[in-house]
Amino acid sequence: MSLEKSNKNFIFTLIATTLFISTYYLLMPVLPLHMKMMGGTKFYIGLIMGLFSVSSLFFRPAAGRASDRKGPTKIMRLSICIFFLTPFFYIVNSFSLISLVQLVYGFTIGAFTISSATIITVSVSKEFLSQAIGIHSIALILAKGLSPTLGTIIYKAWGLHPLLALTVLQAILALLCTFKVDYVPPLNKDISIPFSKVITHRMVWVPSIVLLTVTLTFGTIMTMLPLMALERNIPNYSWFFTVNTLAVVATRLFTGKQSKLSLEGIIALSLIALFIGVGLIANVQDLSLLVIAAFIYGLGYGAVYPALSTIVVLNTPSEIRGSAFGLFTSFFDIGVTFGSVWGGFSEYLGFNIIYMLASLVPVLGLVSFVYFLRNDNIWDKIRGHQV
Repeated sequence: MSLEKSNKNFIFTLIATTLFISTYYLLMPVLPLHMKMMGGTKFYIGLIMGLFSVSSLFFRPAAGRASDRKGPTKIMRLSICIFFLTPFFYIVNSFSLISLVQLVYGFTIGAFTISSATIITVSVSKEFLSQAIGIHSIALILAKGLSPTLGTIIYKAWGLHPLLALTVLQAILALLCTFKVDYVPPLNKDISIPFSKVITHRMVWVPSIVLLTVTLTFGTIMTMLPLMALERNIPNYSWFFTVNTLAVVATRLFTGKQSKLSLEGIIALSLIALFIGVGLIANVQDLSLLVIAAFIYGLGYGAVYPALSTIVVLNTPSEIRGSAFGLFTSFFDIGVTFGSVWGGFSEYLGFNIIYMLASLVPVLGLVSFVYFLRNDNIWDKIRGHQV
């Protein structure tokens, strides 16, 4: 693929990703309000909103497999086309239809994310792969971080239907962008790939387990930090999220430009930073220390995902790459879910113990990473790839 075509594919995939992922996150903070107006209870609303993660979790590996068999470009477009059905489900105020919408959202957003990431990985050279994956994840961060605020403003000013119209407009623009992306053929169209080959591949399940240890801390922090700040009388705790996001974006944007560290070194330092960051949160009593913890945690969190993703992409056969990436990213959802549940035990153990124990989980991830790969020639490839 020529450099010009690679750059075009990369840019239009990023634009399409930001536009399409935003379609759900514009609605995410609004749907609970809409369901409350319909008479839904908090518990019922929580169950329905959770269907998105459940659907995304179970369909991501299938979406990666479809990307391998049909081609990532087709799956991107198919995801958007299926999304166009969802506005019609809001015509009738029905909890059953909104539940169906959440399931559709989980599938389409998960499938699109896997397919767009696959296109990114074939659009750049290996030496820029980690940085490209990091930039792709920034598009996801922007979509998830900015869209909820905009969606809430539009909903309060004009109601649900104009907001739905905006999501449709963005989906149309995203679909148009995909037609600017050169067709990426299936990695393996004719050969039936047993899923066991994917799930037992060492360079799939080892990075997946490490990712779970990372996102478990993320789920614990995001679920319980507001309550911990309230209990400890820490004002303006929202600065944690701002500083953390800036650190993540900066890390993913600049990692790979000047760094001479190997992927092995990036992962080790990132997991150590997560250990330190979560450990600080366990003992924080004022805003200044909380901000420092946010910065350290953001550096680790921002660097580890692109590095782990790069290892999966570099070291899995092309015919299972989409399936492998789909399974790998599903562990993000698993980790966040486990972290949220673990955070709930603060009711009995207290915040200090909850966060101190959570800080040890990335250390277990680092030990697992080294232990399970210690006798594998994969280390030569990892050490030879700088980011």
